Amino acid sequence: MKKIKLIRVRVDLANPNTFPKGFINKDALDATTDAEVELHKKEDDDQAKLDALNKNTQQS
Repeated sequence: MKKIKLIRVRVDLANPNTFPKGFINKDALDATTDAEVELHKKEDDDQAKLDALNKNTQQS
């Protein structure tokens, strides 16, 4: 899988004119498969479970 380039954007929530427009890589978005989305969901769920376990063990 390719590394994704992150771009920082500063916006003023009170001024919609500062919101970025057209900032999407359509090729990368179209190339994302349902399997990749499900894999990322599973990774997120696994990380949340691990975080919860670690939080619970720290309180003991």
